Amino acid sequence: MGIKRIYEFFDDDDLKSQFEIPHLKGEMGDEVNTWKTFSKPVSEESPITFRNKIVFKYPVLKSFYQDEKKTDDGVEIFCFYDFSQEECENGNQYYVQLVISYNVVDKNYFINIVLRNINDYEDESKWKRYDVDTKDITMVYGLVESFMNSCIKLNVITPEQKSSLISN
Repeated sequence: MGIKRIYEFFDDDDLKSQFEIPHLKGEMGDEVNTWKTFSKPVSEESPITFRNKIVFKYPVLKSFYQDEKKTDDGVEIFCFYDFSQEECENGNQYYVQLVISYNVVDKNYFINIVLRNINDYEDESKWKRYDVDTKDITMVYGLVESFMNSCIKLNVITPEQKSSLISN
């Protein structure tokens, strides 16, 4: 009995008969060459690769409203925002916003978090706002995790949405 490679644990007889065996026999022809690679290794961090890492780790962000802008310097920034799905215990509804980017010159990750009552659009003094500029991606993951926990408390997402979709 040989030692199984990690990818062999996910093979079942149906997948083998559908893809592996015909491929090994040469019966699939050029069809295999048109298949796209699932992911490419990151050679250098960019705003897009940073965004992809965050969305991969927290897929529930795909359900948020999204916006993408470029600064005057040409730096891409990504915004995720949403609202309370129902009133909180205190009778209020909230707006939450996560803005992320990566500065390729300084090699810094940028995070901006805004939490506010839905009715406080014009009064920025009532907003809870956090701006962080760091080189430490583990700090970034911690901040996004805190943002997600706030989203649960403010009824923007449910605990099930966060826990069932979080990447391992």
